[in-house]
Amino acid sequence: MQPRDTYTTVEEFLSDESFRRWVRFRENHLYWEEWTLESPERAKLVAEARAWLIAMKIEETPLSSQEVEI
Repeated sequence: MQPRDTYTTVEEFLSDESFRRWVRFRENHLYWEEWTLESPERAKLVAEARAWLIAMKIEETPLSSQEVEI
């Protein structure tokens, strides 16, 4: 995974587990808030990614090793 400072698309944020946990559970809230506010362009991208994640309301379901092998 690339450093999040280099993210340029919504999809990159959506694939970042830390980002998803922040949106869903407010984990590392201060870090993400401060990091987001460092750049207006970043703030816009983060806001869009948050909106997508909230709209999707996808629950993460762990897969068993047997399911992974199929």
